[in-house]
Amino acid sequence: MPGSRVPARNQPELQAWEKLLLCVGDGSETGYYEARIEDFVADAVVVTEPEMVGGSTRLREGSDVVVRLTRDDAIYQFRSRVRRLGHRADGRVALRRPEFMERVQRRLFVRLAVTDPIDLALLPTDQVPFDADGALWHTSKLVNISGGGAGLVTTEPVEMNSVIVVRSPLFVRIGIPEYLIAMVRRMQRAERKGFQIGLEFLVTDEPRPTALTPLRGSLPRFLLQFTAIEQEKLVAWVFNEQISLRQKGLL
Repeated sequence: MPGSRVPARNQPELQAWEKLLLCVGDGSETGYYEARIEDFVADAVVVTEPEMVGGSTRLREGSDVVVRLTRDDAIYQFRSRVRRLGHRADGRVALRRPEFMERVQRRLFVRLAVTDPIDLALLPTDQVPFDADGALWHTSKLVNISGGGAGLVTTEPVEMNSVIVVRSPLFVRIGIPEYLIAMVRRMQRAERKGFQIGLEFLVTDEPRPTALTPLRGSLPRFLLQFTAIEQEKLVAWVFNEQISLRQKGLL
């Protein structure tokens, strides 16, 4: 996830017990680990034992990592290296202090053109449990995707700001949950026929109130899997696909 370098005077200060996401490796095999800041020493940040929350690449002593932290205004990231603290450190590790941070805007999710099928179904708003087998699904076509949402073409209009469930074989290939919850943010008639729809994917562990907040109690567990970690996987996949296309001269 590329970002812009933050001027020294505006560098955010790391806070004790702040949650960090450590990303190690590349592409679809990137390993994702969560840890909290426990202490600061001369040249390092001491964190709790990193807990693997996704991916497959293992975190080892000497691993180069991208460390991300989420603030209200943006996501920040910096590059670091892992150092063990010894056998009596209870799994804690030290991260090299950042030389500088990059600021990653929440809205800078770059879109990638795709042509995969996608199914849509309305999410009940009256506390009725969602039943994937009994839902009325409409098959459409994806035209682009990003970490924040997707564009698609449908034959039928969808009400603006409605909350829907989407599923696609593309999600399975990427390695994110098959079912995502999304909000319709844009709808307009297509040039030839049908409608162009813009979706925002809703992150299910977002701490601030969202359209999901009043529905969360009635949602089955399989609809609550698209967490911030899963969104990171999607962002990384889009980014790596773009790199691959550029290397092939296709972008």
